Amino acid sequence: PRILLAADPALAPSAGPAEREKAAGIVLRDWAGFRERLPALAEAARYIWERYRLTPVLLCLAPEDHGPARTLGRALEDLGVPCAVSLDPRRIRRMSLVLSMRLHGLVFALRDGIPAAGVSYDPKVEAFCREASLPCVSLADADADALRAAVDEAARLDGEDLSAAVRVLRERERVNARAAAQLLEEAAK
Repeated sequence: PRILLAADPALAPSAGPAEREKAAGIVLRDWAGFRERLPALAEAARYIWERYRLTPVLLCLAPEDHGPARTLGRALEDLGVPCAVSLDPRRIRRMSLVLSMRLHGLVFALRDGIPAAGVSYDPKVEAFCREASLPCVSLADADADALRAAVDEAARLDGEDLSAAVRVLRERERVNARAAAQLLEEAAK
């Protein structure tokens, strides 16, 4: 079989620019090692609030994300950090910064030109961050210092950096449509 390297169709341009909130989207996933990293994730959220004055918004991209979001929300309350939980994944496009364990949290952020950092629980997250030139910390190594460094690196990304990365990936995404058209053409013969 013919194998093609393409990119996620979710990288296609969105509905247009959205007004940014003074907020940072944090997308979590319950995974092996997540509970042990919860204190470091809470410290990272506190750092985002104190250093960048961005309110942490715990974004749920899937129903199973509600539990981790509520757990981190309680930890942030204990730290005195304001936060919100959002069940609307479209809200990600209004964030000023994103810290995400989920691949699509990073895909949506890059698509919309939002500085982002990954927390990799899976090689696909690390690979996407590498392809997109986004900072990434493995979940196993996600201590407070590593997360703060990743957040700082993401905050330094500018629109030009993000635009260059998304241009390359969008060109790769177009492979999907060309391959589908070719398959339909071949089937019609």
